[in-house]
Amino acid sequence: MAMVLLFAALMLAPFGQLFAAWPQGVPAVLSASDEAVYQKIFADAGRGKMPAPTQVRRLKETSLLADAEALALSEGKQSYDLLKGWINNNPDHALASTLYRQAVKTRPSPRKVCKKEVRRNSKGVRYDHRACRSSGSYAALPNKPTALVERESRQARLEAERTKRPAAVSAMLSEVWNLRSRDRLQEAGEILLSAEAKRVLDSADRQAQLVKIAARYDDIRLWERGLPFAKAAGEIAGPGRDEALWLAGWSAYRLGKTTEAAKLWDKLVSHEPVKGAHYGRAAWWAARAYSEAGQRTKAKEMLALGAKDHVSFYGMLCAQKAGVEPSRDWRAPRLNREHMAALVQIPSVKRGMALAQIGEHDLAQQVLKNADDVIPYQMTETLAAFALEARLPGTAQRMGRALYEQGDMLFSALFPYPAYWQPKGGMAMDRGLMLAIMRQESAFQPSVGSHAGAQGLMQLMPATSKYIARLAGRPTPSRDDLHDPAINLMLAQDYVGYLNGKLSGNIIHILAAYNAGPGNLNKWRTRGLLPDGDPMMAIENIPLAETKGYVQKVLANWWFYQSRTQDDAWSLAALADNHWPVVDERGRGRGARVAQR
Repeated sequence: MAMVLLFAALMLAPFGQLFAAWPQGVPAVLSASDEAVYQKIFADAGRGKMPAPTQVRRLKETSLLADAEALALSEGKQSYDLLKGWINNNPDHALASTLYRQAVKTRPSPRKVCKKEVRRNSKGVRYDHRACRSSGSYAALPNKPTALVERESRQARLEAERTKRPAAVSAMLSEVWNLRSRDRLQEAGEILLSAEAKRVLDSADRQAQLVKIAARYDDIRLWERGLPFAKAAGEIAGPGRDEALWLAGWSAYRLGKTTEAAKLWDKLVSHEPVKGAHYGRAAWWAARAYSEAGQRTKAKEMLALGAKDHVSFYGMLCAQKAGVEPSRDWRAPRLNREHMAALVQIPSVKRGMALAQIGEHDLAQQVLKNADDVIPYQMTETLAAFALEARLPGTAQRMGRALYEQGDMLFSALFPYPAYWQPKGGMAMDRGLMLAIMRQESAFQPSVGSHAGAQGLMQLMPATSKYIARLAGRPTPSRDDLHDPAINLMLAQDYVGYLNGKLSGNIIHILAAYNAGPGNLNKWRTRGLLPDGDPMMAIENIPLAETKGYVQKVLANWWFYQSRTQDDAWSLAALADNHWPVVDERGRGRGARVAQR
């Protein structure tokens, strides 16, 4: 689930997992002998055993030893001194931060030594007393890994920037923050609109605070009060202008001021780049507002503009409504042999490739992610091609994203199709839908875990997975089981099927419940926040911004996968007409339910 930040889980893919054929014509990174030795080393490491000296002596290429040691240390069976020494020797390693957190939790600490004493109270009555004292001291922590040092350095720089502010600026921002934190929004807004605030604060600070006030008024559905502050923020030429114009248009629309809303969103579309966060969204809602105001020509113009954003949820809706058929090239990325030879000369990239060769795909993806900054842009497509053939879909997606950000579209990398991951017992649900969820949940990393505890490809919570397993009559899964793609996918499709049955196949409700939980969904529906008569309004009304974004992104992912397999994107057509998309028990199209107003 996407509600939280991700960190690397310690249990990596099990030994013996089959790995893809090596890309044709590309020399293997490891010799056959080293490959066999490393497979045994990593199998032992998964059980907490460090590489044996006899194994190490048989290796010609030793660059993966630190990775094997990290895996063994993550099992918690080695001494603290060994763990500390490894972190000090490998501060740049992909797992160094994870092992540092383990060291903080497990370092030797003072022991509590107690003995029983017999004492007398003031009346001379004897009683037993337990006297305790501390013995020993905390062991020294290892040096902080590079990633943690850099993060703390960034935070320190931000804090230093804040402390550089003149006293008057800090005082005013503090006053506004205090008022906002107590929902005294009108008072905070009036301060920001005052001549004094315009003199003391720079435009970016003032705009940011006004946007926060307007957003809070939107949260509590007091659009009439929030509209003036959103419009004021939208008049400031700063980084928050697009967010301000979106909120201003939304507030006006919810107040029934459709023409004003349309013009505000129209202004946003004219100012924001096509890849901007609100471009397609504003174009879609501007078209709807213009249409409701009887301005059909302007509505069509907005849809045509929105269709230029051909990768976002709203951009795809605009294209569908405008009758624009996007051109998508699903060709495989090209592998340039010269670029491949150059990539192997980069130590971290070579390590990632070697890990893929021995079947340690998860760790390979983590290592290659750490290498992003040293990969020349012109070699990005080659690494994407390698990743797709070497069963590294998360790496391929990242390379596809890097290409997209530079204006190059490589859809096969952006939306990898790892058909080799199969649920135990077979795929019962629509594969495109499951991949759409997987892409958003874990970015194709089987061993990823969230701070909230969600695990694996489909980010299942352990409690949820146990409940679903019990309902399905399956064995109770362990936390480590959830890092096995076959088990994770099996339970995830069971869960999607469970939600499907509870929610009558309404895919919007299913996705919202998958992300935020069925309890939250029921609460929102009970409060009337998700109107049956207006699916698009229901999506925008989802109170949790993360869940709202999740629903939109998973649906867009699904439409892309349907495009890849040349399936009908029936749910896109349904939503474009503001109908509820409804799926059958296998997650496939059952039709569109007309919204009942």
